[in-house]
Amino acid sequence: MMRSFTVLILLCAALVLGACSSQPAEPTPTALIPASIQLSWVHEYSSSTVHTAVREGLFTANGIDPTLVVGGFTEAGYIDPVTEVLAGTVDFGMASSPTLIEAIAQDKPVVGVANILQRSPLALMALDPSIQTPQDLVGKRLMATEGGARNALNAFLAEQGISQEDVTILDRVDFGVDPLVNGEVDALMGWRINEGVSLEEQGLDPVFFLMSDYGVDVYEFVLFTSQETAAERPEYVQAVVNSVLAGGEAVANNPAQAIEHTLSFSPELDADAQRLRLEATIPLMRDANRNISVGMNDEVWAFSYSQLVIGGTVEDGLDITPAYTLQFVDSGE
Repeated sequence: MMRSFTVLILLCAALVLGACSSQPAEPTPTALIPASIQLSWVHEYSSSTVHTAVREGLFTANGIDPTLVVGGFTEAGYIDPVTEVLAGTVDFGMASSPTLIEAIAQDKPVVGVANILQRSPLALMALDPSIQTPQDLVGKRLMATEGGARNALNAFLAEQGISQEDVTILDRVDFGVDPLVNGEVDALMGWRINEGVSLEEQGLDPVFFLMSDYGVDVYEFVLFTSQETAAERPEYVQAVVNSVLAGGEAVANNPAQAIEHTLSFSPELDADAQRLRLEATIPLMRDANRNISVGMNDEVWAFSYSQLVIGGTVEDGLDITPAYTLQFVDSGE
């Protein structure tokens, strides 16, 4: 009897072990690949796309372990994202299309792989109710910073058939809107998503001449990396691009939640002020067909280059095709 009982136990044990061995093994977690991204500025609404991609697990879903590095200034001066990427300090950076073209002109091998905004936020802003069309600017005092903003203003005036002799152009020396508010100038070049919102927060009713509406357009927030990384690790770059663009879609669908994500990185920010700026930004994230995840426009890059040539920053005849690639973004067609 005892022997039969022992045999029965052994048979049951064998059946249990057999059943266990037939079960599929638990999958081994795939190790995430680290990716550091240099932001264009400090943590604020302008980086809500990557903030959202981090907090909603969009990087993780693409196998990426992200690290966000603030940009702007330190005690040592301006943090140049091109320098940081090429030095290997970070894997990706954010820069404008003119900045990346200048880098190519200086034999710095970087390449833009995706754009966060489809259109530039640069606008000429006016408070004078008599200014409703570009032609109303004749005889007025306009203000713009030297460099890209001044070049854009010149291109805008030329496109509208307005001679620079028919307006007074003053140099902008700070980032405030006081010269416009105080009536020192009639129109001010600035960002619709920042200075423009600041005017509205003061209860004013500005008129905006958005440069991109007049064919005067550059890309302000381009995700870029080294040409070596793009060539040798395309799947890795694609994963980062997919994560960032998915973050852009999430921001556009729920800006209030996106600002909560941004505040988690910088709790001292004013939530309402950040939300208003992000809401002004979202229309610029979409193309004419309301798409976000689309490729970059060759004409915008060509215009960016032409303005650098006019400004004497780079020489004519430069091949700008290495400055960006459409390999990692949907063409939108």
